[in-house]
Amino acid sequence: MSNPFENVDPTESARPRSNPPANAHAIEKRVLPLIEAIVNGSASDAELASLEELLAQHPAALRYYTEYVNVHSALRRRYLAGDLPKVEDDLLTAAEVTLASELAGISGQRDNKTRMGWQIIAAALAASLVAVSLFLTNRDSASQADSSKQEKAATSPSPTQKREGSAAERAAQASRNGVAVLTKLVDAQWETDAAGLQVGKPLSSGTLKLASGHVQIEFYCGATVILEGPASFDLLTTDRGFFHYGKLRAHVPARAKGFTIGTDKGDVIDLGTEFGLSVSTDGPSELHVIDGEVDFQAAVSEEATLVEKLRLLGGEALLLAGEGVPQRMNSEQNRFVGPAQLAELADSRQGRHYQRWQNYCQQIQADPSLVAHYTFEEGEGWGRTLVNHAPTSDKSTYGAIVGCDWTRGRWPMKQALRFADASHRVRVNLPGAFDSLTLASWIKIETFYKERPISLLHPETNQERFVHWSIDRVPTGGLMHFAETTNTTGSIKDRKHYSSVRHAISQSDIGQWVCLSTVVDSDQGTVSHYCDGRLVGTQPIKEMRQLGIGVCDLGNWPYSEWAKDTKFEVQNLNGLMGEFLVLGRAMDEREVRQYYEAGKP
Repeated sequence: MSNPFENVDPTESARPRSNPPANAHAIEKRVLPLIEAIVNGSASDAELASLEELLAQHPAALRYYTEYVNVHSALRRRYLAGDLPKVEDDLLTAAEVTLASELAGISGQRDNKTRMGWQIIAAALAASLVAVSLFLTNRDSASQADSSKQEKAATSPSPTQKREGSAAERAAQASRNGVAVLTKLVDAQWETDAAGLQVGKPLSSGTLKLASGHVQIEFYCGATVILEGPASFDLLTTDRGFFHYGKLRAHVPARAKGFTIGTDKGDVIDLGTEFGLSVSTDGPSELHVIDGEVDFQAAVSEEATLVEKLRLLGGEALLLAGEGVPQRMNSEQNRFVGPAQLAELADSRQGRHYQRWQNYCQQIQADPSLVAHYTFEEGEGWGRTLVNHAPTSDKSTYGAIVGCDWTRGRWPMKQALRFADASHRVRVNLPGAFDSLTLASWIKIETFYKERPISLLHPETNQERFVHWSIDRVPTGGLMHFAETTNTTGSIKDRKHYSSVRHAISQSDIGQWVCLSTVVDSDQGTVSHYCDGRLVGTQPIKEMRQLGIGVCDLGNWPYSEWAKDTKFEVQNLNGLMGEFLVLGRAMDEREVRQYYEAGKP
């Protein structure tokens, strides 16, 4: 087995690093025992939840955790090599290589406290792993009690299994805590944090503040509410909400009879029908019954006279002004957007966005540096060819579709390929050598494997030079990873790894379209990773040399060589790919953002 540390760039540890936050050591002190509990397989659900909360809230905690796991992995390979499948050094991630170099004694200018801390951790891990190695050597003489203990440990859920279980439990808990589901968004702009406000996700009790656009909410009781911004709406229970201001339209089937929406003027109690509400903070409000029956119970203050409940039928309306008795008025049902109009708005919006993307495609396809632009639009029925729209390309650069099925893409009028099996891929050949390079793609991940990386582009390795582009799996999501290699005289040499370090993909991105970009900029001397147009990591180029792509697979990797029969053998994308772009120059941050804005659904 080759030494995983022999190809380390000795200048890596000497490069400047960002200073840790002032409370980084305090965070590490909190995180370390939790990580150790997970590594030892003894973490309780409460400890897992505490760690996940720290990782979500503190980037320093996430980095500490990622590096710890990578150190553990590097040491494990080093000390337990005899028990592992043959693994080449090019399977190490950038973080592993970097940390492994530190553990191998390559000194740098890193902060003394941090380095000392890692040396202690490394020493502890090394000692524990050497002990494990000795234990394995003498396992034949182990006592029956020890065997029982090993058997128990072997059958216990692994840390990864615990984390996966924890993720599933979080989803179940979110569903249990929810009162409704967000089912449609049309040009929605939120006044508050939009994290978690995704189509198909549950909504727990709380306030939604919509600045503009439309959203559709389906309560667990079966009632549907369409909000038109600006609007403020409280989700209270599975069959009740409170409307502060704005316009809404509610459809309440018979099984949801009694669904109630409160306002400052009173409660609207639906008896199985459809109604619209317009609520103003500084003027009269209006209730319009579109169909069926509705009861209105006016709000009662200590000074006000009790107002009897009013029943309205379809086509009737009330003017609600001040604290006086509601006045009947002519109904204006068309003022409230219903499901059919919402669908028309969505279609119109999608058409506008699709046109915006087509305009961008014309622009980028005029760039003489464009190497490949697979738009994933050509597939109809039996089409098994992926056309490269780069103006200087020829048919030899067209992709050959293997196994994938055509399906709907980011918009109804656009297509994508579904990679549903470990054998699915698109085989392409992109010749050329480049000083700088930009890779960009739109994907929708449908499944996160427990430990496997997700391949975006992987090459045949019997070429002069080639690149790897993938998502490295971490417990909270995925890191973007890029590597480039030269291959002279038949042996792979000096593979250089570049990881985003900060996670780009999170668990909540599953089922959502995401835009990934990696830019190798020889002028700036950097490799930068972006997710949805935002920078998620930059590293200095370790060695200036030309890059090549050549024969490769999109969404998979050819595993006919050294990866076969190792755990790295399968790294396929399970999900959709809707666009892939290769530019033989570096995009700047503005261009990366423009690519994302033009293509977002």
